[in-house]
Formats: sequence, C-alpha cells, structure tokens
Amino acid sequence: MSHDEFTGLAAGYALSALDADDLKLFEAHLASCPECRASVAGLRPLVDCLSMMNDEVAPPAGLRERIVATAVAEPKHPEPASRATLDSKAPWWRRPVLWPLPVAAVITVLAVAVAVVSVWGSQTDGDLATSERRLDLAYDGIEIMAMADQWWRFSGSGTASGAAGSLAYSAEAGAACLLVWGLPEGDQTVYQVRLTQGDGQVSVRRMWRYNNAMWLILDGDPNRLEKLEITLSIGDLPPASDSPTLFDIPLTSS
Repeated sequence: MSHDEFTGLAAGYALSALDADDLKLFEAHLASCPECRASVAGLRPLVDCLSMMNDEVAPPAGLRERIVATAVAEPKHPEPASRATLDSKAPWWRRPVLWPLPVAAVITVLAVAVAVVSVWGSQTDGDLATSERRLDLAYDGIEIMAMADQWWRFSGSGTASGAAGSLAYSAEAGAACLLVWGLPEGDQTVYQVRLTQGDGQVSVRRMWRYNNAMWLILDGDPNRLEKLEITLSIGDLPPASDSPTLFDIPLTSS
C-alpha cells in the first residue's frame, strides 16, 4: 500500500471506522510515520466535537449498505482538476467523489456528514437554511483536511492557554479549513478570524461554533496572507477589524 493510500485511511482510523485488515496495516504504518500520526492528531478534535454535539442518533436502516454500494459504483479514476474543485453551490450529496481516495475514506466522510445532518437537524436554535449551510461547510472542512497539502498547528496563551488549533490547506480544493478547540465559552462570546493581505487590506470573518470548538472555511492559499489572527468580541455586534488579538497564527507549515 502506498503512502498516499495510508494517508487516506487517517480519517477512518480517527473515527474507528476501519475494518480489521486496514486497521492492522495502518497501525503498523503509523508506528513509523510521523506525517500520518500528525494527520490523525489533527482529526481527533473534530471527532471529539462531533461526539459532544448532541445525543447519538441512530442512522436509518440499511444506510451503511447504501453508502458502500454508492462508493463502490463510482469510477475509481481521477477527475480533471476543474471537476475536483469544491463547488459551494452544489449540495454535498450531489458533489463528485474526489478520487483517487480509498473507499473506506469516502465512506467515512459520508458517514460523518450524515451524522452531522442528524445533529444539526435536531437543533432548535437555528432555521433549516442555517443548518444546511453548516452542513455544507462541515463537509467542505472534512474534504479539505482529507486532501490537505499543508498543516499549521498552534496553541493558545493567556486567556486561551487551554486552546489549540489546526489550519489545513488543500491546493486542489483552493481552500483551507481552520479548526480551534478549547476556547472559553460564553453566550455573548464571538470569535472571529482577521485576515491581513499582502497589500495591507484587512477583512474579518465570524467563525462557526459548537460548544468550545470553532471552525471556518477560508478561500484561497493562506501562504499569500501577511497575517492570520483569531480575535474575540463580546455581544451581538458585527465583526470589527480592530478587535484585540487572541491568536496570531504562525503561517509556517508543519
């Protein structure tokens, strides 16, 4: 099995979704591969967040069999790069599978997406459109992490000393997924990402939140940014470009 194939099994391993044969092979590989160990470590917080979101929801009968049949039926040849780019306009269930990926990894991504649908669909504090938007972004985030070429990892300090995070960038997707966990909670607490371009232009994006975990999909290559920061504001005010910095993410890949 090639290293790329082992990398594709990382998500399944983090979710305990590998069969016995793949699990044995991957664990043997993991002992000697720091890159795959780092990939698994980066996925663990997302798995933990999913487990804390809500009570477990039983999937419909026959779901696993339908997912397996769909995955196996897909042509296992790489799509042109133009087809592989994330299409934010298409619902996740109509997007092409990004081959070549091991079938186990595709099943894992679909299973997580279905689990998140069940959780978000049961939330009473948001409307259907918001839940669907969150689902789209969650699916994009998992997809980006599965294809990531670069990772940035960072830890908090001061009031966020218990927090940590990862930034994953996929050149094929042309986007990055920022995931931060362990941040202080509060009903009026709003976490934002402040992006400073090379020409000095500043933009601010509000992060999605579940419990003490925050995430955001960023279009483009983070390497082109002058600075990437996480800021904190209190209340229901629009994102401000002058909010105090909580994280200054070092844009040096690991």
